[in-house]
Amino acid sequence: MTYAVKRKIVLAGLVVVTTWPLIHHGLVRTLDLNAWHWFGWSMYAVPPPSLDVYPYSLPDRKFLGTAGLSPPSARALMRVYDEFGRRRLEFGKRLPPTEFARALFRAFPSEDRIEINIRRLSLDRSSAMFVETRRERYEYHRAEMTD
Repeated sequence: MTYAVKRKIVLAGLVVVTTWPLIHHGLVRTLDLNAWHWFGWSMYAVPPPSLDVYPYSLPDRKFLGTAGLSPPSARALMRVYDEFGRRRLEFGKRLPPTEFARALFRAFPSEDRIEINIRRLSLDRSSAMFVETRRERYEYHRAEMTD
């Protein structure tokens, strides 16, 4: 390999290494991706965000928790909940809670309408505290869900 080819390879590597952090940071901010994924360096600037997910029955807005479920149903629902939370933090708001809603309808066969509220908490740099940075509400009707 000649010196000129080696020099081009090194320069191309430097361009990638110096521009990817900027591109990654832009993708994290615009696509709501997790800064701790996608081979980026934005993770060194903030702790990972967290989610709070609250399912309710409609119209009475009764919280749909696992307390009244049988242990196997509760475990199945929690597996779907955990998977949704992990994937939602990685892929951002482009991942709706549809699969979690299906699991809720399976776990609560008497419910016809449910609401899922998602609250994203991130670090506020000025106060050094976790604050709500986004709140989203999804409504699902059993009749519209296909398994």
